[in-house]
Amino acid sequence: MAIASLVLIAFGVYWFQRSSDATETFKVKRGDIIEAVYGLGTVTANQSYQIKLGVTGTITGLYVAEGDKVERGKTLVTIDQGAAFAAPFSGTVTSVPFKQGETVYAQAPIVTLINLKDRYVVVSLEQESALRVHANQNARISFETLRGQTYLGKVRAIYPDPQNSQFFVRIEIPDLPESILPGMTGDVAIEIAQRSGVLLVPVSAVQSGRVILRSGHLKKKVQINIGAIDGRWAEVTGGDLHEGDDVILPRK
Repeated sequence: MAIASLVLIAFGVYWFQRSSDATETFKVKRGDIIEAVYGLGTVTANQSYQIKLGVTGTITGLYVAEGDKVERGKTLVTIDQGAAFAAPFSGTVTSVPFKQGETVYAQAPIVTLINLKDRYVVVSLEQESALRVHANQNARISFETLRGQTYLGKVRAIYPDPQNSQFFVRIEIPDLPESILPGMTGDVAIEIAQRSGVLLVPVSAVQSGRVILRSGHLKKKVQINIGAIDGRWAEVTGGDLHEGDDVILPRK
C-alpha cells in the first residue's frame, strides 16, 4: 500500500480517506473566458487651454465666468497692454480665479478652458502588467456612481511615466457621457486574452496549482496547469481534469 501511494503522488494525484462530510462541488465545464489587466483610470480632457501672461498686467475686460460654454473665437480676457485672448476651441470655462481690474502676475492662470466633449482615460500600470498591454486591445470602464453602466473603449497608446517606474495607458472611449468630467476616476479592465470553449474551474477551487476532485465518497488532489484567469474563472490547460469532473469548492 505504501508503494502505491508513492506512485500516485509522483504523478501529482493521491487519494484521501473516505469522507461523509457535506461539501459543495462544481462540475468542470467548457466556456469562454476573457483575461484582463485591471487598474484605476482617470478621465482626462484632450483639449485644455490656460491664459497666462508673460509679464505682470491688469485685467481690463473679463467676459466669462466659471461654467460658461463658449464658442471658438470668443474673446475671454483683455489686458491693459492692449492684448486680447480668444478661445482657441469651443469648450467650457472651468476656472476664473481673478476679477476685472485686478493685477495678475506672470504665469498665473487667468482663465482655464476645457473641451468636455473630447476626453480619454489614463491608467497607470506597473511593468509586469504594462508588458501585456498593446494598442487596439479592448477596454471597459465603470464608475461607482453609475452602477450597471459599462463603457467600451480601445487602447490607443502606452508610454512611460518619466517621474517613476509606472507606465501610462491611454484609452479612448467614444460614448462617454458628458456627465463624466475630467478628474473623475473609474475601474478599468483591459482585455489581454480571450479563449473560447476551454475547460473552466472557479478560481476559488485552485490552491497552489491543485484542485480537489470528488469521486463518490473519495477525494483526490490533482495538479493542473492554469492559462487565462479572470475575476471568477480559471482556464485549465493541462492536468488530469476533464469536463464533468466534480471539483470541491472551499468552505465559505
